[in-house]
Amino acid sequence: MLVRITDIQRCEVRPGRLVEWTLSPATVAAAAALPDDSRRPAYIQESHIRTAGYVREDGLFVPTWLGTAFDLPGPVGLDALERALRTWTVRHEPLRSGFRWAGDELRRFTLDASDVSLCRKDAGDFPDADGLVRYLQDRFDTAADALRWPNLLYTAVVRDDGASVYLAFDHSNVDAYSVQRIPAEIRELYTAGPAGAGTEAHPPAASYVDFCEIERAQADGIDGRHAIVDRWREFIRRCGGTLPGSFPEALRAVRAELQANRSLARMPLPRVLDLLGADFRPTSPDLYSIVSYVDTRATAGAERWAELKAYGLLRVSYGDQVCVWVNRLPEGLWLASRHPDTDVAAKNMRLYVERLRDRIASVAHGSLSAVS
Repeated sequence: MLVRITDIQRCEVRPGRLVEWTLSPATVAAAAALPDDSRRPAYIQESHIRTAGYVREDGLFVPTWLGTAFDLPGPVGLDALERALRTWTVRHEPLRSGFRWAGDELRRFTLDASDVSLCRKDAGDFPDADGLVRYLQDRFDTAADALRWPNLLYTAVVRDDGASVYLAFDHSNVDAYSVQRIPAEIRELYTAGPAGAGTEAHPPAASYVDFCEIERAQADGIDGRHAIVDRWREFIRRCGGTLPGSFPEALRAVRAELQANRSLARMPLPRVLDLLGADFRPTSPDLYSIVSYVDTRATAGAERWAELKAYGLLRVSYGDQVCVWVNRLPEGLWLASRHPDTDVAAKNMRLYVERLRDRIASVAHGSLSAVS
């Protein structure tokens, strides 16, 4: 999915003094007084938040945050890092945008860049790495929760020789592509210093909030008779009335229909499921199993990810589906997975990884033989 994806237990956390940044009380107060933003949430954002609510109503607290981790060589100036974090935050409109309910309708609000400030807190010294990991995971679970706002937290573990930066966001704020760009963007802002860290030198990035409204308007323009909905209806019928459930069924469908059905990706799946008229009330944060592949070699800063100990962070929590992320990195292939904690799932995931490895090796060997 991004950089080298793993959980926070496996990203080389080292002891040090922990510093945290959140959106300031003044920023939260300004947000509370804002009128609604006319730009609506993307269907995938609304589905994510509604699913989190359904799961919570069923008595489960399921953290769904994403994050990133990377090192900055030291000694690190906290004021400079704070300026970089604030500048980076205001450049990306989703990070100063949130959602609130009006009855059963989810509405957006968006802060002006000038109203965004950060509040810094010294959380103390953590001489033990395991204790620091437990603390960070608990803080991220609470602060980056889909059902609250703000739902992000920035931290740095400061040492004499540098600092390790750990950032966590609810999934409504970031995705696979945005998270893998974070280390290089923040490092560039940090090294630029006060003269280069202003919004004038780094104008806002293209607005995902604008994209959400465009996509939503297009999706609202279709009904249950649209060709894309018909294709999904037929696909779900052939899957026995649900989405494909562990890998064989999905892979057979992918082989046969990937090229024929690429156009389906242009319409958000939550909108299609709504138009199908079926009751898809989620009982798990995972609506379906996934296999994700991203070639990250062209991403800015990718050549330094290993040196900077850059990781994408995934919260491993409750779920009843299998998720696999495969990343092509400058130094090779990186695979991470999440699966139910059962003997059957663990055994089959080991088999899946072994066979995938053997298949990749056989294809590479065949290519080399052909060249020679």
